[in-house]
Amino acid sequence: MSPNSNNGSICDNFISLDEVSTILGKLYPSSNVKILNYFLEPFSDEPFGYLSMHNLLTVEILDPDESRSSQLEEAKTCTLTFFVKSMLPSPTVCQKLLFEEESKFFREVVPQLLENYKSEFWAAECYLAKQNVIVMEDLRVRGFKMPSIHLSENQLILSVASLARFHASSMLLEEKLKEPLDKVYPGHFEEKLLNIEGVGKKWLITGMEAIEAVAKSVRLDPTNCWSAYRESLDKVKPVPGQKNVLSHGDTWCNNMMFREGMYTCRLVDFQMVTYRFYAVDLVQLIYLNVDRDVRCELENDLIQVYRKVLNQCLRSHGYGGRLMSSDELVKDVEEMRVVGMILAALIFPIALLNGELKEEFTKDPEQLKRYMYVNRKDFVLSAFEKSDEYRDKIMGIVKDLTDFMNSR
Repeated sequence: MSPNSNNGSICDNFISLDEVSTILGKLYPSSNVKILNYFLEPFSDEPFGYLSMHNLLTVEILDPDESRSSQLEEAKTCTLTFFVKSMLPSPTVCQKLLFEEESKFFREVVPQLLENYKSEFWAAECYLAKQNVIVMEDLRVRGFKMPSIHLSENQLILSVASLARFHASSMLLEEKLKEPLDKVYPGHFEEKLLNIEGVGKKWLITGMEAIEAVAKSVRLDPTNCWSAYRESLDKVKPVPGQKNVLSHGDTWCNNMMFREGMYTCRLVDFQMVTYRFYAVDLVQLIYLNVDRDVRCELENDLIQVYRKVLNQCLRSHGYGGRLMSSDELVKDVEEMRVVGMILAALIFPIALLNGELKEEFTKDPEQLKRYMYVNRKDFVLSAFEKSDEYRDKIMGIVKDLTDFMNSR
């Protein structure tokens, strides 16, 4: 039987039969797997993300245990599924760069990060990464689920632990290579979200204009917003001699998946992967996912979980560098606090567009591009009238930011 597809032309545009065979070869290295059928379909009701298309690759194969059977009609078959990210049909320069950056990360860097890594993995397995397509394991098959908009205390702990393991793998690789990773991969993993000179310039400017507009709407000093930005940009630079790591760069709850009952978390979506000071990811995670009324209560516990897991992971791999002390970590988090605030203020207006708000602002691709790269403030202020939660979260982080800058 020859492999065929319910929408073969669509599938072939992204993934060839040879590439499907390569993927299966990684899953079954000792078996010559017979492919019966493969096809692509939308991964969910929202096949388009902000930065990529999302599809499900389904592959029907002859059960490897039955591969020697001469009677195919009586042999057992099994179905495998994979999560497929592909470049948007008409990407902006920024969208194209970020997709290619993530593909390069999984294709060239992750294999090195995992070469001698023995602790729990911090991401989904990647089976194929090329310029316009990335094929990952379907974490849902293993019981992983995306969380609700609010992380539980246990989920926060698990996400911080996975972040610590990711950072530890970066520190271990850098020790092995004896060279900073931004030198090993020149031109890649540079600052994205806060770099006003980069391809994300329009995204950043529209975001800062939205923050200013929110501040003015509640009679706060908008000049503090740009002051906070400039200070943050300086702080995220990977200064030699400090603990710099490959940073996830977008530690929002929608970029995490949790396996209920198994106490484990996987980080997903590495489009923003950046090389910078380790504490930026941690403060970003805290400010994006911990409600302001419980932040003081949970923050110290979370950063101590990070320290414990990071040190355990480094120690178990024979790391020769200095481990993290509690005082150092607390100091570094405080030093990066303004970065967490400015990143949350930039990301919230997009990340919190859920339900009707998200449908309204994303149904038209041209309108979405305008929202992302031309004018976000009008959308944000109009959305305040439609969702009290949306308004309160964004106003809250902008007030925190301006109060923090005023207290300096």
